[in-house]
Formats: sequence, structure tokens, C-alpha cells
Amino acid sequence: PERDEATNTQLIVVNWQAITAPDNGNSDVLSYSLEYDAGTNGESWETLIGYLADFTGTQMQVTSKIQRGVTFIFRLRAKNIWGWGVYSEEYAILAARRPL
Repeated sequence: PERDEATNTQLIVVNWQAITAPDNGNSDVLSYSLEYDAGTNGESWETLIGYLADFTGTQMQVTSKIQRGVTFIFRLRAKNIWGWGVYSEEYAILAARRPL
């Protein structure tokens, strides 16, 4: 994780590439939904962005429940006019860096 100098908060910055044709079903992405397990080893998932309100960005700063030494698992999916797609591969990030 990184540390936000303005708020003194630990954070993980998650980036992804925009989905384009033909991977988007030849329909513009209307929203990305990013979820994480909040350190539960994949036992439960929390939506961070994009499910209740559309989000078309490709970066999210996660500050909720970030603790050093804990592994966080993330997954992403996209929505177009056809609905929500399948979840991406899951990505694990170990929050191991000490705050600056």
C-alpha cells in the first residue's frame, strides 16, 4: 500500500485497462464494478465502486480496512447494454509496506 500524505491514510491503488471491442461485446462499457474481500481470504466480497452507481474510470484508491501484513483480493467486472460480464481473474495484494 501507499500512504496518502493529505490524510495520513494507508491505501492501495488499483488500476485496470479499459475493455474495448471485441472483448466488450462490441458495446461500450457502461460501468466497471470493483470488489474486494476486505482481508477475508475471499470468504466475503464488498463492492467498492460501479454496481449501484455507474463508474467508467480505470483506477480506484482503496482506503477502507487496509492493514499492513494483510492480503487483499480484488476482482473486476464490466457492464454494457447486454448486462454484467463475468468477473475477472482474482488478484491478491499483500499490504506489506510500512507507512512513510
